[in-house]
Amino acid sequence: MTTPWPNALVRWVPAVMIVGGVVFDLVTPNPYTGDTMLAGACVLAGAIQSARIAILTCLVSLAGVLALTIHSGIIRQGAGTAEIINVVLSGVIGLAVNQALTRSGRRLATVRDVAESAQRALLPDPPPPDRPARHRRPVRGRAERGADRR
Repeated sequence: MTTPWPNALVRWVPAVMIVGGVVFDLVTPNPYTGDTMLAGACVLAGAIQSARIAILTCLVSLAGVLALTIHSGIIRQGAGTAEIINVVLSGVIGLAVNQALTRSGRRLATVRDVAESAQRALLPDPPPPDRPARHRRPVRGRAERGADRR
C-alpha cells in the first residue's frame, strides 16, 4: 500500500515545471528558452492528473509561452512560432495520454467485474468466518501442491 503524500506531491510537478520554465526563460539570454519545461508540463499533466486539470495545465502552459514570446519579441519570428507549436502539440499528446489512461482504467474495471461474476457463479460459497472448513478433498487421487512437486 502506498502512502498518499507522494501522489499529492507528484500532482504539483507540472505547476512547478511551468513556473520553472517561465523563470528560466526570463533570466536566461534570448537563445535559451524554457518552452521545453512548459511542453513537458503538458505531457506530464496528461499522465498524472484528471482530464480537467490536464486541460487547465495545457492552457496555462500555452498562455505562458505566448506571454514569453511576446515579451522577448519573437512572436512573429520562426522561433516564436516553433515554441508555440511545440507547446500546443505537447498539450495534444498529453490529453491523448490522459484519454488512453482513462479508457484503459475503465476496461480494467470491466474485466475485474466480469471475473468476479464468473468466480461467484462457478465457485461454491465460502464457509462463514466463524466456522472453518472441515477437510480438504483433492479432485484427483494424488493431488500435488507447492513443494510436493518433483
